[in-house]
Amino acid sequence: VRKFRDDLFIVLVSKKGQIKRTKLSSFQVSRFNRPIRAMRLLGDDEVVDVALTSGNSDLMIVSDTGLATFYNENEIAYSSTNSAGVKAASFRGGLVAGMLSFLPEESAKLLLITQLGYTRVASSSNVTKTGRLNKATTLFKSFKNEPHFLVYAQKAPDVEPPYTLTATLSNGETASITYEDFYLTPMDKYAKGSSIKLPKGATVATIFTRDSTLIDDSMVSYHVEPVEENKEENSTSEVEDTAEQKSKGPEKFEQISIFGDEDSNSFLARIYGMSKSSYNVFMKKSLPYAHAKSLFEVDPSFFERIGVKVLLCDLDNTLIPYGSKEPTPELLAYRDSLSKKGIQMVVCSNGRGGRVLEVSQKAGLEAHGWMKKPFKGPLVGLMKEKGWKPSEVLLVGDQIQTDVLCGNRAGIRVLLTEPLGTYEPLWTKFNRLFDKPKRKKMFARHWIKEWKEIET
Repeated sequence: VRKFRDDLFIVLVSKKGQIKRTKLSSFQVSRFNRPIRAMRLLGDDEVVDVALTSGNSDLMIVSDTGLATFYNENEIAYSSTNSAGVKAASFRGGLVAGMLSFLPEESAKLLLITQLGYTRVASSSNVTKTGRLNKATTLFKSFKNEPHFLVYAQKAPDVEPPYTLTATLSNGETASITYEDFYLTPMDKYAKGSSIKLPKGATVATIFTRDSTLIDDSMVSYHVEPVEENKEENSTSEVEDTAEQKSKGPEKFEQISIFGDEDSNSFLARIYGMSKSSYNVFMKKSLPYAHAKSLFEVDPSFFERIGVKVLLCDLDNTLIPYGSKEPTPELLAYRDSLSKKGIQMVVCSNGRGGRVLEVSQKAGLEAHGWMKKPFKGPLVGLMKEKGWKPSEVLLVGDQIQTDVLCGNRAGIRVLLTEPLGTYEPLWTKFNRLFDKPKRKKMFARHWIKEWKEIET
């Protein structure tokens, strides 16, 4: 790599079907003696393939069971080097065997090799280009009494056959596998037998290749039109703290008493270490854009009408009950309905454990943990990194003290929901001491609108 360019991407895919996309520039480091994380993995998962993409390349993911899916790289939102991936494809339990990258309008012949040394030539044009989680295309089938599993796939090189590859076998030996020609294998032909003679009990473990790609200014990118920077972002997302307000003098804000009791406001101001005037500013940031009993009752077309393209969702008691380790059928169905509207659902949680990533990956959702809500810093940083316009982002959460405050401070709209479950950790129960009376007063004064009442 001669230049870590900002318009090229690195795509990584894992054996268990997680995929992520990161800008090449994110891998540039100043200290070469310390490695950086490229992808967050769970359990015994491992990275099986990496591809360099142009910003508008098409990706073909192949499974060991002979399935393939083909979609544009922009179906995967790019993320930081420290993040986990999203679900790469629907392979019905199969493991990922490899990944190939294609420039726009590019097609190629594919060289396939199974663990029994069977070789096959397919065409990329035989794989229908679909969405990321749509039904996969079958590249080959095998008999039950002689199952074949794909171990290697590559684009046929621009050379005259014969073409030889070096295979490493399961017993540690090496063997040569030669393609005498690049004629296409009939799609309906079953995988059977072997193209080489293998030692008894040995199988093909991997194929050795040498890549000499040079990344510099001459490499062409087919970058999609970038999202323009929101010039009003600084004015909408920056909120002055108490010290700045004191130095600049009192601000003119409408006085809002959530509890209708001066003593209560004074008490809560002391709890938060604020003056009463600063506390009223704090209270003004507690008002959500809209309310819904549950996210799942909101028609996805509502978000489409108000111009939302990214839905940042709290996890516990917003998408699933607190402590749950499995996505619900209701969540999966709602994710699909949003996807049909072109709306991306992203998990945005204060949790920093493996459960947040585990549940999100099972649901096929991009996840960002340890967001430190109600502090706006991580959220504002995430939006800038992704190139999301605040006007096209909406935060969904069940807590005023964290979700609503964070969203308002970051300059985005917030949908406040009711908690899905009754069990909550101690710190959330403490927040509810202030959350519940606020909700009661807001609804009594008609300060909160239901999502159905929002005019578009």
